[in-house]
Amino acid sequence: MKKFSMLLLFLIAGLNFSFSQDIIPSSIKEVTLFSNQALINRTSVLDVTQGLNELFIEINAFSLDKDSVQAVVYGEGEVYSVQFKEVYLKDAPQENIKQLIEKIQKMKDERESLINKNNVLGKKKEFLNSLVDFSKTQLPADLKTNFPEIESLEKTLSFLNDSYSGINKDSETIAFKIREVNRGIEVLEQELASLKRPAKKTRKIIEIVFNSAKKQRVKIEASYLVYGAFWSPIYKVNTGLELKDIDLTMFSKIQQKTGENWENVELSISNVIPMRGERIPLLDSWILDVVRYTPKRKGVSAFSGAMKEMDQASVTEYPEGDFLEEKEARFISAQKSKFPLSFEYKLPQPISIESKEKETILPLFSKELKGDFFYHVAPKISSLPFLVCEIKGDKEL
Repeated sequence: MKKFSMLLLFLIAGLNFSFSQDIIPSSIKEVTLFSNQALINRTSVLDVTQGLNELFIEINAFSLDKDSVQAVVYGEGEVYSVQFKEVYLKDAPQENIKQLIEKIQKMKDERESLINKNNVLGKKKEFLNSLVDFSKTQLPADLKTNFPEIESLEKTLSFLNDSYSGINKDSETIAFKIREVNRGIEVLEQELASLKRPAKKTRKIIEIVFNSAKKQRVKIEASYLVYGAFWSPIYKVNTGLELKDIDLTMFSKIQQKTGENWENVELSISNVIPMRGERIPLLDSWILDVVRYTPKRKGVSAFSGAMKEMDQASVTEYPEGDFLEEKEARFISAQKSKFPLSFEYKLPQPISIESKEKETILPLFSKELKGDFFYHVAPKISSLPFLVCEIKGDKEL
């Protein structure tokens, strides 16, 4: 009797659980771009029922750090679990890839239609050629009996001229359109190749189990780290003829091929390099000693070997600089945030960056630096004198 009561209690409790396994619509609102990854923040607003709710948020990124997935639910209740899951599918889930495949197929159908029209024009030209071949035997026979009327010949020649001209013109137009379609197909196929990745066809989701205290509308913020996004700095330096100060402008060169388009997102650029599982570097002992005499071996003296090591150690490499053209323009800088270990720059307006093979250049900051100018000359290496400015670098630089 007790076992039956316990089973009945579990069944009744199970009926109170309300599971909704539909994908929740969400959008990317904020992106923090690091030097080798990006932190994505997705937001979703939805209605939940009282009791347990199983919520799914889809991720379209090609590759992400599964351990970085987090989620926060704003509402009355408790979050039981947040975890990353993959569901295997027959087709790739990325919507932009599907659209590209449809465009390519549509252009291929258009090319096939143009080829068919060109074949019809070829048949017409074959028919005209047969008339010309027929006239080669018929006209001499007519000339023996009766010379054709001039008006009839002019009409025939005019018909042939107009027909051949029309066919050639239409053929040139169709050939031009086919070339344009082929170029369009080639561009789309290259874009499709840049989006595709040799990965399993899966649907990536964030599963959130939320026990709601009541029927209510809640807000969910989910975040995760993705790969395939990075940025690097570009500097532009201007100095006046008076050689008093330097205007330094820093830009960020951004590339993102994550599989997700960033549309009207709040973008922040950070100089942090996220790492996992790294060990603290330890220096080996550096033993200083004098060159000692050792017996010659295989025709190489100890002195020559030591001199060779000294020559290699004394080689100095000078960095090559790119001189950017000076150009005055209105500059809008990003909002800078200084943290104990890093700097972060938030762009003043929403940014849209597609997931594709292209670079995006955005300004970060501009500052005026004081320094001492002097000439540097190394005649043994170069006959050119170099104008150098020595400045005091700050933590930001």
